[in-house]
Amino acid sequence: MMPKTASSQKVDEQSLVVETYKMLRAEIEQKTNSQDTLLTFTDTSVVTIIGIITAIKHPLPPEVYWIPLAIIVPMLFRFVYYRESIAKLATYIAYFLEHRLPDYMRWESRQLELDQWSSKKYNHTKIEQSPKKDEVSKGNDKYQKEGKLHFLIRKSPFFKRPQRFYDFLILSLVCCGIYLAQIFPGQTVDCLFILKIIFLLIVEIVIAIVTIDGTNLTKSRWKWHNRWRDLENEKKASKPPIDTSP
Repeated sequence: MMPKTASSQKVDEQSLVVETYKMLRAEIEQKTNSQDTLLTFTDTSVVTIIGIITAIKHPLPPEVYWIPLAIIVPMLFRFVYYRESIAKLATYIAYFLEHRLPDYMRWESRQLELDQWSSKKYNHTKIEQSPKKDEVSKGNDKYQKEGKLHFLIRKSPFFKRPQRFYDFLILSLVCCGIYLAQIFPGQTVDCLFILKIIFLLIVEIVIAIVTIDGTNLTKSRWKWHNRWRDLENEKKASKPPIDTSP
């Protein structure tokens, strides 16, 4: 049997990299589909429950509008799990595989570069902006504020990198808003009422924090990119030095 040449070994290694890339990309697609299905299920379920409760003619206790929260909270944490899994897989591909692939296959690496470029561009614009403007600039700014959405897109990081999903937060606010509208007419303020309001406030704060921090795909990608890098550096540092003594 003929030994493999260096070129054939390189081809085999390239094929292995491509197969691993395809496998991980397929897993990302599966996670993305699961994430979208979960989001659709949550939206549909909550809206349906609210509609059914509202359609019932005989009076129900206002606390029935808490029922959708039992769906929103666990589904939100599951959604965050999918987002973290996608970021973990994507950054593994970017850090370990894509530098061995052709340039046109480096999608995940380009995503990281785009995130970093957008952040630097926004910060640079914010720092370099002159505090004084002439009358023409003021007039242009006024025109852009009144009629140009791209003004918001260019200046505001909220519109610049819409990497979060606010569905869960909006649905929970709707449920709490309907509940408060039901109880406030003629409601006596007592200890039980205060406890209910504190409970809802805690739930909303948790949902808001998880939404803002946990569904931020840009932040998750860079977090996992740094973890893969640190893991690789630690692995290299733990290798014993090569003895070159005669």
